Amino acid sequence: MSQKWEPLAGVSALFYRDYGQDGKTWMFRQMVNGTRITDYLGAMSQERAIVVVSQLRENRKLGAGPQTWAEMEGVAQEEAKADKIKEEQERKRLLAADEFTRSNTIENYWINVYWPERQKDGSAHNNKSISGIFENWIRPVVGNIPLQELTYIDVNKMLDRAREEGLSQKTQRNIYVTLQALWNDAKMYHSVKRNMELPMFPGKGVKKDRLRINNKKTCFLDTEEAKLMLETLRNWREFYKQHKMAIKGQSANDAYGMAVVALFSGLRFGDIASLTWGEVANKEQAYARNPKGGRAYGIHLNISIIREMLAERKKRLHEEPKPDELVFKNARGEKWVSVPQIYKTVIQKLGFNEVPRRYKNPAQKIDFHALRHTFASWLAMQSVSLYTIMKLMGHQSLAMTERYADLDPTLTKACVEKMYWNFSDLTEKEGDE
Repeated sequence: MSQKWEPLAGVSALFYRDYGQDGKTWMFRQMVNGTRITDYLGAMSQERAIVVVSQLRENRKLGAGPQTWAEMEGVAQEEAKADKIKEEQERKRLLAADEFTRSNTIENYWINVYWPERQKDGSAHNNKSISGIFENWIRPVVGNIPLQELTYIDVNKMLDRAREEGLSQKTQRNIYVTLQALWNDAKMYHSVKRNMELPMFPGKGVKKDRLRINNKKTCFLDTEEAKLMLETLRNWREFYKQHKMAIKGQSANDAYGMAVVALFSGLRFGDIASLTWGEVANKEQAYARNPKGGRAYGIHLNISIIREMLAERKKRLHEEPKPDELVFKNARGEKWVSVPQIYKTVIQKLGFNEVPRRYKNPAQKIDFHALRHTFASWLAMQSVSLYTIMKLMGHQSLAMTERYADLDPTLTKACVEKMYWNFSDLTEKEGDE
């Protein structure tokens, strides 16, 4: 074993020391512009030493790039360092992308980004409704799906569940619109914050007829059902005891009064909730202050059941109510923003919506608004003109009132009778001839 520098045969100016099993070290000597430059290359393979020497010769000839092994090694180290940095950045990017995919679910975006901002807008009642839609109908079906992986199939599945549960077309559309609003917000957020573009809302692939709302409700109570409903609300304590339900904190006084007004005036719930004592005291009529569609309509207060209900409510007050004081107030003394739960409970326990024609049929479902339709339907069955019903209901046009035309047999019977008598006159004349 020799530790002298030995020239490598076939490659000028390249020398090595042989350390046996420990390998060889290399040295390169070259005259450059009259100056001898020695490069100690260190331990490496013969093949690599030849490549390094060849590269140094080329660089020195061209006067470009690393001129010594130290410079070359420094560049290599910098490149290796840069490569390592890039590798680490790529590793972190992949980890972040994976974490983003897992954490950027519809539910997490709702919790961490969308809902905290959304709550700042709109009324408490409206926000409660939207939150309920998400918690009950969106989160259980698509909550765990990353935003970028949501498909129209998932949206359809969500709507299918809502339909199977008997939700109305309007509620199904509200579910769709809530998810779409969240998606559009996420699309803008990621475009600005993450420089990432989400695709078009996948719900666009849902067939349009699934989202078309049919507001033509034809539900109404018959007189026996209406009597049973009012009697149950009026004697609600007995009803609760019969069904072994907790009475504490409950009261049906407002639910009964609201039902009476709706059933015998056609007033909408929101307008009933807004009635003040000044509007109903010692008057023939009370008009809705902010009616839907901008057309005034109101109650005939001298109907005995309405007048008796108001007198009973006033009698229970500790003092004379102020003109601007609400007739109906919830347990907190505030305006009702939704139908009292006890009304919904009574309707459910009485089984009105279990009747075959109403079962899972949104158009026939008995809810509070059905009392308004009952009012109009009873008028139609008494042969009251559609124009009069339109005025009483506050409809904008007869087109909205025509749904009740089929309930008045005299409308069609009169046409048939007229045709018959005209035909009779014609046959009699032919007989005379």
